Amino acid sequence: MILEKLIELLADYKDLDPKDITAETTLQEMEFDSLDIADVLMQIDDEFGVEIETSEQLETVGQVAQIIESRKDA
Repeated sequence: MILEKLIELLADYKDLDPKDITAETTLQEMEFDSLDIADVLMQIDDEFGVEIETSEQLETVGQVAQIIESRKDA
């Protein structure tokens, strides 16, 4: 559920087809730069109620989803 919502959020942000995004897709492959990442992290905070720092190691969509899941349960 979280992964699917995250994929939809990222796809909307970059105007991509959500079907082309998987847990293994990297933010680099979707051409996210540091400003994009900062903006999306604010959207994640709004959508999921989870704060993620820009300094955290964020490479794949799956990693971001795992961080959200771990912090939502905490």
